[in-house]
Amino acid sequence: MRDNLLLADPSASDAALWQALDDAYLTGVVRRLPDGLDTWIGEDGERLSGGERRRLSLARAYLAPTPWLILDEPTEALDALAEQAVVGRLAARLDRSGQGLIVVTHRPAADRLCRTRYAIDPRGRACGAAVA
Repeated sequence: MRDNLLLADPSASDAALWQALDDAYLTGVVRRLPDGLDTWIGEDGERLSGGERRRLSLARAYLAPTPWLILDEPTEALDALAEQAVVGRLAARLDRSGQGLIVVTHRPAADRLCRTRYAIDPRGRACGAAVA
């Protein structure tokens, strides 16, 4: 788990790792692992569920020291409870960090994070923007 997270920022402290995990709604899962952060999770996180892998990817993205997050379907494979928690924690993280967000999604929960929206037609052209 730790090695996977450190791919985004090799110098990240344990406190930063736990903050990213908390923001990704994954802290409880990691605390239940036999060796916590030092648990082997397999190649590409194969020992985790699809939703847990998705949230691990989010935690890793949160650790990267960048001014913008670009997320593609960040709540895919999450149940409704996890989706609401992830979106709420992401909103709080954005407020706290000042990072910008570009998100590609068809799910209403993640869509609510955006002030400006662009619809894409089936041929891949932007159809227009709506400002919330």
